[in-house]
Amino acid sequence: MMNYIIGSTTPWSPSHAKKPTFVVMEMDPDSLIPVNLVTYSFDIKHANEFNEPKWELDYDFKEVYNLPDLSPKSFSKYASAMGTNERASQIFRNHVNRGYWAEDDFSPCDR
Repeated sequence: MMNYIIGSTTPWSPSHAKKPTFVVMEMDPDSLIPVNLVTYSFDIKHANEFNEPKWELDYDFKEVYNLPDLSPKSFSKYASAMGTNERASQIFRNHVNRGYWAEDDFSPCDR
C-alpha cells in the first residue's frame, strides 16, 4: 500500500531526533489533481551554528519512487513492485520511517 508520506516540523520524537520537514504538494491548476510532492528539511545544526535558517530539498516524491505521476495506477504499480523488488521496498520503508535509516543504509534492523 502506498500513501502520501508527510513530515512534521517537530524535531524530536521519543525514539530519536529528526529534522523538521514540510511538504509542498504541486497541483495541476486545471484539474486540481496532485502532480508531485516535494519534501524539504530544516538543517538545525546549520541554524544553530550560523544563526540563520536553512531549508534543503529532502526528496522529490516522483523522482525517488521513479513514478510518471501520482495516479492510482502508478501507486499500484510501485506497490506491486515492492512485493518482488527489495530495493523498492527498502526505499519506501526509509521514507515511512524517516530518520531511522541513513539514505544508503538499507540493512534490515528492528528499530
